[in-house]
Amino acid sequence: MSEALARLRDDVPPSVTINPELAGARILVVDDSATVRKMIVLYLKRCGFSAIAEAKNGVEACGAIEQQLPDLIVTDISMPEMDGLELIRRVRCNPQWATIPILVETGSTAHEDRGRIFAVGATDLISKPIDPREMLGRIKVHLEQQHLVRKLYEYQYAMAADIELAREMQESLMPTREEIAAIEEKYGLDIATSYKASAGLGGDLWTLSATDPGGVLLWMVDFAGHGISAALNTFRFQALIRSERQNTRQLSEAMAALNEQLTTLLPVGQFATVLGLRILFDENCIEVVSAAAPPLVLRSGRTGYFQAIEAPGLPVGFVRGATYSLARYPFPPGSALLAYSDALVETPFPPESRFTPESLARALDRLGPTAGASEIQARLLKMLFPYTPQDDLTTIMICDRRDEQ
Repeated sequence: MSEALARLRDDVPPSVTINPELAGARILVVDDSATVRKMIVLYLKRCGFSAIAEAKNGVEACGAIEQQLPDLIVTDISMPEMDGLELIRRVRCNPQWATIPILVETGSTAHEDRGRIFAVGATDLISKPIDPREMLGRIKVHLEQQHLVRKLYEYQYAMAADIELAREMQESLMPTREEIAAIEEKYGLDIATSYKASAGLGGDLWTLSATDPGGVLLWMVDFAGHGISAALNTFRFQALIRSERQNTRQLSEAMAALNEQLTTLLPVGQFATVLGLRILFDENCIEVVSAAAPPLVLRSGRTGYFQAIEAPGLPVGFVRGATYSLARYPFPPGSALLAYSDALVETPFPPESRFTPESLARALDRLGPTAGASEIQARLLKMLFPYTPQDDLTTIMICDRRDEQ
């Protein structure tokens, strides 16, 4: 070892310290000069780095990268067989290597030379003759940045996995296609549903169940907000609504009870719009109660016209003691109804919305009385194009086909 290199043993600045989590970072030093390589390695080891590999040119460097993907590369430019510029090009062209920080040793101060180095994909420059403080400081910065990015990616990956699991759990609360098919067959209905959360997780939820005596009960809720907090509220609602499925009390009383419970459970400032609807086949009518839900669109009989039905009522969870009114409407064989969350009439945002409740009713009329539930729903959603709803969107189309049996 040369006398100059020997003197470096005690020449590592004590002020340069690294995060212990970075001590195992894999660093590849590429230089055709064995003295320079040993000097850089010595600096790195004295600073606390332990996983250091060496290569004397770009060809050896590519082999070393293949064997053990480094976290950072320090390379010279002028080397035999493959120089530093070509090494950088190859690293950047490989998707598995492309994000590795590459620090280039250069003695040139010319803007053209430095610009060419950055143009091929270098991350940073280390001036020659090498100053240990500069080199170690730059290496530390880039490794810390890479470490933070990796931690962020791992966090995002874990969050995405959790959100996907929560989304699956949330969608499992809604009726399955098999459950819907059983209701269709039992009561002579044609039902089409759609649900799309605006942010992976949403605040919309709906349930559909058979009741005694013969009828169908629909609950549809839209909690304020998006994402995880809104989704958690749908789980609360599902737990509450289970008891109401077996309860024979009027929908207005059930809605008032839900309001009392959710006013207690929900944090201040959170609330929900809710639609409760029961189809009574023996009486050829529907019962409707609304807690500020979007107007129901209803056609009574096959020869009638769709009408937007506005129902009064405060959102649930807003204030204790709220009361709700029950309304009845004819629903003879051949009738149809559309229940939906407000994104359908707020895309894009008012006053430029594609639909209003009234224009929605006219659009359904134009589709004709023989159109099936799936066709109607598909046509409506297609009419929203090219707009993307900025809120959770749920639609439930129910067509009564008893007159066709």
